[in-house]
Amino acid sequence: MQFKPGLIGALLFAGMSFTACGGPDDESAHPETAAREDAIWNCDGSLEFSIVYYSDASHTQWVGTEACNCDGTYSFVGKRAAYRDSNSWQCL
Repeated sequence: MQFKPGLIGALLFAGMSFTACGGPDDESAHPETAAREDAIWNCDGSLEFSIVYYSDASHTQWVGTEACNCDGTYSFVGKRAAYRDSNSWQCL
């Protein structure tokens, strides 16, 4: 069986088009972004919290900090990790 060069190019283009456009972005593929967006929406000035993230169970290697203040400002520095200390309190 012989293929024409134009046909091969068209088939390659069609195959690449279908694999490159997979539809809407799945939030589960970006859990950090989704978690950060949840924290921002939860930072409405009613609750203040602070979370410090560590890379190890003994909490000796800091990797990140996340905080929400009573004035509604949210901050995040570093990265999230499985090991963390957290505090929260009601805003007056």
